Amino acid sequence: MAEKYGTVPPKFTKAWWEYFWMYYKWHTIITAFIIIAIGTTVYQNITAPKYDVTLMYAGKNIYNEEDAIKVEETLSPLCDDADENGESALLFSQLNIDLENQSDGEYLMAMVTKLQLSLAEDDVYLYIMDKDTAQYCMGDDTENAVFAPLKDWLTADISDMETYAVNGVDFGIKLDNCAFLNEKDIDFSNHYLFIRYYPRKDQLKRQLAGYEASIELTNQILSK
Repeated sequence: MAEKYGTVPPKFTKAWWEYFWMYYKWHTIITAFIIIAIGTTVYQNITAPKYDVTLMYAGKNIYNEEDAIKVEETLSPLCDDADENGESALLFSQLNIDLENQSDGEYLMAMVTKLQLSLAEDDVYLYIMDKDTAQYCMGDDTENAVFAPLKDWLTADISDMETYAVNGVDFGIKLDNCAFLNEKDIDFSNHYLFIRYYPRKDQLKRQLAGYEASIELTNQILSK
């Protein structure tokens, strides 16, 4: 039973509104704030752009907004409609990591942490990295590698392209000789393309679809 304070005036009279505001003002404000916050979150989730593939760049380069839009507009038409919403869309995201530059240790640590979280948790399967960042992520462990070996997903002919190998196993593809990207004037020279490890079978359908869409897009880029 709700607690009452003093004598309650008849409902909806002037005295009742004054009474209500005096005793229940903060209850009302807090409730309204919670409702607005929930409504805003739901609205943002409903209206937020949906992407079939996210391409994560991690390295020394900084791509401006114009470059990012160009990557998205060029690659989006090649994407499968993984989320089955009737549109094909790619998001170009970037983490600017320069492992040789330790002048801003806090920023570097923040970017490295974001990359580690992306590799561990995000629905991101397509990565482009410079060699330093790739070596940081891969190390020498091929059994528990964060990226999938090329033999697990590659169907395109890359005979004229250099690979990134660890202990004799190829994991990445150097993009200098990628005819399609060069034709579109998208510069990922001295960078390698990787596909993240295969999701578990018990993961969500959308995660498996995102992985497969990333593989399909990559093979299309390398085949053109």
